[in-house]
Amino acid sequence: MSQLQVTTLEANTLSANVITAGQTTVNSTGMFLSGSNGVVNTSAIRVISGASNVTLLSVTSIPSINVGGTSYTSLTTESVNTQIFTANGFWQKPSWATTGNELVVVHLWGGGGAGSHDPGATASGGGGGAFVFGYFKGSQANQTVNATGTWCNVIVGAGGAVPADENPGNNGGNSIFYANTTNSLVAYGGAGGFANTTSTGGGAGGGWLGVGTSTGVTANGGAPLGGTISATESTRTSTFGGGAGSNSSTGGIGGSSVYGGGGGGYQTSAGGSSIFGGGGGTFVAAAGSSVYGGRGANSTLTVAGIPGGGGTITGAGARGEVRVYTLRSISLPINPLVFSVTYVVIGGGGGGGTGNDSGGGGAGGYRSSVSGESSGGGASAESPVGVITGSSYTVTVGTGGSGGANGTNSIFHTITSVGGGAGGYDVLAGSNGGSGGGGGPVAGSGTSSQGFSGGVTIDDGAGGGGAGGVGGAGGVTGTGGAGVTSSITGSAVARGGGGGGGGETAGTATAGGGAGITTGGTGTSGTENTGGGGGGVNSGGTGGSGGSGIVILRYSSTYTITLGAGLTGTTSTVGSDKVTQITAGSGTVSWSQ
Repeated sequence: MSQLQVTTLEANTLSANVITAGQTTVNSTGMFLSGSNGVVNTSAIRVISGASNVTLLSVTSIPSINVGGTSYTSLTTESVNTQIFTANGFWQKPSWATTGNELVVVHLWGGGGAGSHDPGATASGGGGGAFVFGYFKGSQANQTVNATGTWCNVIVGAGGAVPADENPGNNGGNSIFYANTTNSLVAYGGAGGFANTTSTGGGAGGGWLGVGTSTGVTANGGAPLGGTISATESTRTSTFGGGAGSNSSTGGIGGSSVYGGGGGGYQTSAGGSSIFGGGGGTFVAAAGSSVYGGRGANSTLTVAGIPGGGGTITGAGARGEVRVYTLRSISLPINPLVFSVTYVVIGGGGGGGTGNDSGGGGAGGYRSSVSGESSGGGASAESPVGVITGSSYTVTVGTGGSGGANGTNSIFHTITSVGGGAGGYDVLAGSNGGSGGGGGPVAGSGTSSQGFSGGVTIDDGAGGGGAGGVGGAGGVTGTGGAGVTSSITGSAVARGGGGGGGGETAGTATAGGGAGITTGGTGTSGTENTGGGGGGVNSGGTGGSGGSGIVILRYSSTYTITLGAGLTGTTSTVGSDKVTQITAGSGTVSWSQ
């Protein structure tokens, strides 16, 4: 049975150079028609220029279409309409696209950055432009509707212009497809190369969520997914972000990327390569290559390859490009693919110690990507994570430890916050954890960038470590370590406090930690969903339980989250974002639009 097939439009599933006997293959779009015998290669598509509106492929009586493993059977007569833009213009919906169920596939390349304009030994190349793809239903590609048709604005990123002598290269422009008034796709341009009398850096490649940067010392790929400037080559590479540029301090080649642009090389360092984005430029070494984008330039190949190649010294970056393919009558939801999620993830708090003069439990590990706020252990905020609509991501909310036991880990996607350490007592050390449990003769240690250590017992029990501070020593105050305040939910809330130590002088606690007690009963438990540590006891009692952890996710209100079985949570709207607080359980989450 003949079947028109579109390869899965998700990360790392588009195959390069797929040519199979008995198939017509369109390499640059990932589309192929089974049951034929010809090959339609990249050059056959690239003959179209400007915003020409042509029919690339026309077949009849196609019984079904398969997209990402799902079969659609509403096809009768099929056409693939192709419009390729090498300059700014307007995409016009094909006249036959009347049902609203057409599949509109968009490929974009950002412009490449120019090299620094310096013929001396400090010259460097520009970063390559990113490649981005996405798809829409025909009914969702409707930015402007008038008597002449349905139109969408298309911006093609210009290549970075050649700068004045002994100046940094100019950045490449962003390419944009405006599907409608609220949805667009952007391929970010590469950064220009940098050079002055003291430092040199190749421009970083553009990424899916941000432009590349280049200041000589800092040449990171497009944030928040880009490679990071470093002497270690693996950290300069990226999948969705741009490759980092190399510089005079780190050495090595420019960072490579799968979808972002390759990083520029400095002096005699090679430019970074990309599979889909533009390659990075350089001075006299090998220019970055690309399978589907343009290669970078160097002293031999002085003109950067189209689309999106990074420039060499005295050389401009290559322009970007936008290609729009329309297939008729396919019932698919909109899928802009990758977007970013800001998070606060807190592990379950450790239980207070169970014994004489027991220490407070340590708070659960605290990790945050909220801009301007802190992670635990005095660390700065981390980068938001990128997620893809339709994909599932693991979530686990850590539980608080009972008296004498550690809390359990909380998890979102690749982020793990360690459970808090249990408190010790007069002859038993506090346990290590996200934040360490109070001693005992030795305090438990916190996890780097998640929490602090507990205090040490001196006569009375010591405080457990908090996300924001060390636990107080016993016999002095035994106070639980401070927590960290976050406004991710729209209101300032302190979480991740350590538990207070127990003894004749009991320690207090804040930010969800449980206070110690002066008797031999049961210590005060940490507050649920704060990751607070449990309080210690005086003699012969049981330490308080740690508070459970929490996973808080903030993202654009354009998207809708689905909590899988086993998870408990609520979602609210804060400004233009949604905030989901997951308070218990283990399962998966996914997003749709």
